[in-house]
Amino acid sequence: MSGPSRPAPREGKAPGLRVAIYHDLPSGGAKRALYAQLAGLRARGHAIHAFVPTTADESFLPTLDVVSAITPWPRPMPPERDALLAGRGVLPGLRRWASFFRTLQASERALARQISAGGFDVVFVQPSQFTQAPLLLRGLTIPSLYYCQEALRAAHEPRVTTPGMRVLIRETLGRLDHSTVRRATAVAVNSVYSADVIRRVYGRVADVIPLGVDAEHFRPLPVTRDRSVLSVGALHPLKGHDTVIDAVARIPAASRPIVRIVGDRSRAGEADRLLRRAAEAGVTLDLRLRVDERELVRLYNGAGVVVLTPHGEPFGLAALEAMACATPVIAVDEGGLRETVGRVDAGFLEPREPQRIAARILHLLDDAAVTAALGHRARQHVLSHWGWAQAIDALEARLVQLSATGGRGPSRPGNRAGSS
Repeated sequence: MSGPSRPAPREGKAPGLRVAIYHDLPSGGAKRALYAQLAGLRARGHAIHAFVPTTADESFLPTLDVVSAITPWPRPMPPERDALLAGRGVLPGLRRWASFFRTLQASERALARQISAGGFDVVFVQPSQFTQAPLLLRGLTIPSLYYCQEALRAAHEPRVTTPGMRVLIRETLGRLDHSTVRRATAVAVNSVYSADVIRRVYGRVADVIPLGVDAEHFRPLPVTRDRSVLSVGALHPLKGHDTVIDAVARIPAASRPIVRIVGDRSRAGEADRLLRRAAEAGVTLDLRLRVDERELVRLYNGAGVVVLTPHGEPFGLAALEAMACATPVIAVDEGGLRETVGRVDAGFLEPREPQRIAARILHLLDDAAVTAALGHRARQHVLSHWGWAQAIDALEARLVQLSATGGRGPSRPGNRAGSS
């Protein structure tokens, strides 16, 4: 699979850290960001050894491409969880999950011992698909940087889970996640918005180490834009695709554009739910799952406008990718999108009001000159402020700093990455 280009090495420095990487990521923006981070660190002379559970998606931007060595870590597949969240077969489902977590905890303890004894200077830890904060953080005896993409939202946001499961998740998985985060030597996040959430939920002061975008890969192409609205993100209620559908439904039928949703994965039943909602609203909906990287760039370039309306999005990488392709972006005025789209005349932030978003969509689709000028400014904004070199600088500096702590545990209150 063709992927983003790798950051060039920086001259004049050879720090040579021995870095262990843990990731259990599916496909999508977080994995794309990790791929670029690892490529950047390796290009600067660091030895990168990845420890990757078998539940991670390594068919998408394989980690092996950008590390010095990789150790696959066997892990049993978890039980099916959608039925449990829906309240079907609760007791048998809970027993299966309890058994899985016992096995997972033993596996993560063993992995923590192996990494701690491996001669590494620091461990760069990504979230777990199953516990959010990986349980191996509890057993590491060398410095760790937990890159917390987002808090465990099911434990502190009522809208994420069904009422019947909410107390259980908050009282069990939420408590486990909270205590695990506090075992990391330091915590990093991708936006100021996320840092505020981490302080509120976990009581930790997090380093803001933002992401970037590869503007050579995500670039303008000589393709004709159509009258389509593109929304990018997993098929999940938190991605807010229904807000995009509702907005387009408010555009008169004679001018109504097609909505195209591109996602790397789907929650069970979500595709059917979105298709029904679109049909009821009179909106033509085109769903695309797991498109390759080249096709994603082409879709950004071919869209009339990209509209992103997720709930509490930590960062907004899709916005930067679209902007790098010189495609105009309309984003909901929430979360990390305020930082990536910003108020710099390179994109539009709107409240979660379908009528307001509809008017903005129609304005852009009907005025090619405005669209072209906005797209040009958007790409220049990405080139000036969102390159990977600056992001790797910040990540590298923090890893170097942590490697000097010798595994003395979480930073103390008052420090940049300490408990509050």
